[in-house]
Amino acid sequence: FDLFNIISKYIEINNGVKVAIVGGYVRDLLITKIHKRKFLKTLDIDIVTEGSAIGLAKFIKKNISKVELCLIKEFEIYNTVELNINDLKVDIASARKEIYQAPGFNPIIKDSTIKEDLKRRDFSINAIAFEVSKKKIYDFFEGISHIERRELHLLHGKSIEDDPSRLLRCARYASRL
Repeated sequence: FDLFNIISKYIEINNGVKVAIVGGYVRDLLITKIHKRKFLKTLDIDIVTEGSAIGLAKFIKKNISKVELCLIKEFEIYNTVELNINDLKVDIASARKEIYQAPGFNPIIKDSTIKEDLKRRDFSINAIAFEVSKKKIYDFFEGISHIERRELHLLHGKSIEDDPSRLLRCARYASRL
């Protein structure tokens, strides 16, 4: 199936709504290209839209072909959707800003832009986005240069306090770099 073309069609039908592929898929492609490493099999793709995550997921499911299985799980509290397409997991989120009332608590969610959504992420290497309609990479936090230098940088001082599980991800990303 061609996820990219389905998303492009969705953008066109929805008056140019912004949709970006973000996070690990983009990071791993860049690590592969920059460090000439073999690309790991894609297990998941993260997508952010400034529109409705649920609307995009339903459009993908309706327009997808030649797949054995396509399941949708909606998570209204975070305005996210998980699509399982054969062996691929596609997480779709409406762009959001997170406000933490206390360390380790679930955040309060507010609608936002893709740029604001990238600010809430853990490391600069996971805050790189590929906007589908413009075919453009957004790297507001020097994630590409950090990949080149094999460095990990937190996006903000409260990153670990907001989500302590980021310490575990740090070890995993360090092994890839």
